[in-house]
Amino acid sequence: MFSRNLPETLCTTAHLLHGKGAARIFAFCTHGLFSGSAAQLINDSPLDELIVSNSVPIKPEFRAACKKVKQLSVGRLLAEVMLSVHQGLSVEDILRPENAEHLSAGLGAAQ
Repeated sequence: MFSRNLPETLCTTAHLLHGKGAARIFAFCTHGLFSGSAAQLINDSPLDELIVSNSVPIKPEFRAACKKVKQLSVGRLLAEVMLSVHQGLSVEDILRPENAEHLSAGLGAAQ
């Protein structure tokens, strides 16, 4: 989470979506930077799941306090980018929709 207010904004939005009839609510953030009351806010929200990359480690105490957060590894994506750069190939090709299945095979839950 980038700003001090983002967990509040995200959870407020989840409450609004739930109030409008959303059956399931998922959120995605690149970097899971959690502090303060973020675990409580997320737990008390109607979010089903908040998915973040493992670009920043999640503190064990936060992980224990908030079971709605799932962390995915970006290792395979970074490896593909580094290989493409090394070989002088386009990084843009990695991100094309037709390559999504290939990349998603390497996106597993981070430990």
